[in-house]
Amino acid sequence: MPLYAELPPPRDWQVFEDLCRDLFAAEWEDPETKKHGRSGQADQGVDVFGLRDGQWVGVQCKRRQKWPEKKLTEGEIRAEVEASRKFSSPLESLVIATTAEDSTHFDALARQLTDEVGFRVAIYGWQELCRRIQTHPKVYAVWHQNLLPHPAGPIPIHLPFLPLGDLLKGRQPELEALAAGLAPGSGRGAFAVIQQRTEAVHGLGGVGKTALAVEHAWNWQKFYSAVLFIRAESPELLRASLAELGPKVGLERIEEEAAATEAVLTWLGDHSGWLVILDNVDDEKAARAVTELLPQLTTGRVLITSRLSNWSARVTEFPLSELTTEEAVAFLLARAEKRLPTSQEAIQSAALAERLGGLPLALEQAAAYINVHRLSFSDYSGLLEEQSREVLEWFDSRLMTYPRSVAETWQPTFARLGVSARAMLHLLAFLDAEEIPRSLFEGAKAEPVLKEASDALGSEGKEEEFSLQEAVRELDSYSFLEVDGEGFSIHRMVQAVVRSRLREGEVDEWVGRGISLLLAAHPGNPTDARYWPQWERLRLHATSVIHHARSFGFAEPKLATLMNNTGLYLTERVLFSEAESLYRHALSIDESSYGGDHPTVAIRLNNLAVLLQSTNRMSESEPLMRRALEIDESSYGADHPRVAVQLNNLAQLLQSTNRLSESEPLMRRALEIDESSYGGGHP
Repeated sequence: MPLYAELPPPRDWQVFEDLCRDLFAAEWEDPETKKHGRSGQADQGVDVFGLRDGQWVGVQCKRRQKWPEKKLTEGEIRAEVEASRKFSSPLESLVIATTAEDSTHFDALARQLTDEVGFRVAIYGWQELCRRIQTHPKVYAVWHQNLLPHPAGPIPIHLPFLPLGDLLKGRQPELEALAAGLAPGSGRGAFAVIQQRTEAVHGLGGVGKTALAVEHAWNWQKFYSAVLFIRAESPELLRASLAELGPKVGLERIEEEAAATEAVLTWLGDHSGWLVILDNVDDEKAARAVTELLPQLTTGRVLITSRLSNWSARVTEFPLSELTTEEAVAFLLARAEKRLPTSQEAIQSAALAERLGGLPLALEQAAAYINVHRLSFSDYSGLLEEQSREVLEWFDSRLMTYPRSVAETWQPTFARLGVSARAMLHLLAFLDAEEIPRSLFEGAKAEPVLKEASDALGSEGKEEEFSLQEAVRELDSYSFLEVDGEGFSIHRMVQAVVRSRLREGEVDEWVGRGISLLLAAHPGNPTDARYWPQWERLRLHATSVIHHARSFGFAEPKLATLMNNTGLYLTERVLFSEAESLYRHALSIDESSYGGDHPTVAIRLNNLAVLLQSTNRMSESEPLMRRALEIDESSYGADHPRVAVQLNNLAQLLQSTNRLSESEPLMRRALEIDESSYGGGHP
């Protein structure tokens, strides 16, 4: 642990006085400690004062203009003592806090001045102040980053939502413990510490892990050189989120993901004092990816949020628990401001808080419903009781990743939603939770999908019109959706509950509609760089829908089409491993759906073969290319332009393996086909 004495003191007068105020407030254990003076103005010789054991104590801050500065003269000390005698309140003690040398050799002078002026005088130099600061973890947590050299100007900030402030009810102790835990040498905090640098908070879904981490980042942003949020629920998303940070920290955009990721990691290694949040590390696969990444994140602080409680020996674990009943009641009273008041409100709110298990997410949803319908706490509890049996029909505690209290809270809301809101919620359940483009639900191509979704949830035999405006208004009012500019975000717990409520047979229908919605949003040719920004916005949503489709056993040809299109984009971004998995699964689906000699199968074979060639697996690529050529010759005839494409691809592979005599006739044949099909002047 570095000593403060090894670091320069704060450059600014105000900052040094604030540091002294925090230190002496902690030493005096006095909540009334106040900062009195202002730098450069007459303050009667006292910058900080407060009560200790019923006596007034004053602090005069003496910061040197240059540091290190080894001299503090007796004349300067006497001048400070004399000025303090004019202070409006009688002082029993005066501390002169200075950024100059260690003050032990002033002990004799301090004793002499004490006898002369009639109150105790103490002199603390910078080393003594450092020693005292390090005995107070909370003070250290606040100030250790402030004393590190940071770049001038605004710091990079990349966080998913604005600070909650007073809306983050019941978590002040955890926020303080988190700040203390981040300080080197602070011992146990409310989070885990790895090499004094990384902390992991774990707990139930809906307990508020992400909210707490982001709130800490906003609260202490000025003490970090950068504050960065990375989604880490899968290795793929971890890499993608890291790559996207480049422009956030001032780097040029790099299209190839691996190179972009490496550039960001280099930037983090070259800078110190930053905070990185790795969010939603909720399964073992994601945890392994994060664990492998941590050795490259050693020059700043890392916060991990996770449902996992089993971390390596280097990580000290500390769970984030549910709110106490008292805290949960305070939460409900503050959030449900439009409730119908009753004479038994205190008892009713406590009963509701206990029923919801102190989970902030469940409490938030309950408050939103109460506000919309102007209910009392008792009315809402009655609704939960009425619908608890319906929850029992689909809730399985062995399979669900969230507590039953969350399911019960949302059941009344689901029942009250209009058709458009329910249709949108069902579609959102299979997309990625963040940055959902509004454009997905707009335009002529999306209309058939949205109409089918609305009809499926409307009254039997009655056609329903989908209204995006009405759907967003309802979901926002019930706190299901957060609207942000041209898009939305939705809590992952909401998605999980919606999916788990679907009956057998309904899952395939809604997964299929989610796929159709993304196919309708097809931005353009994935191999054309002009369309890459649109593809990047859709990429995570396509990946999410594909993941759910595979987990539910959905295997219709339109899934293969989405996999193929996404694979083409990933191939262009040099994400070969992810693309190959999609190509192989798409090929399997189409072979099963159409048979092994269908032209669509030839497309899948060709795309996979080109990827294998790009990754230098020629012996695997060649038979796939030859098979694709055979299928197209059989399906279209030997002189079709599709055949020319296959001939050209195979010829290039033969050329790359130095079989020029085999390659040349294929190239000549492809040329002849295109000249015959398009004319000699066609591009």
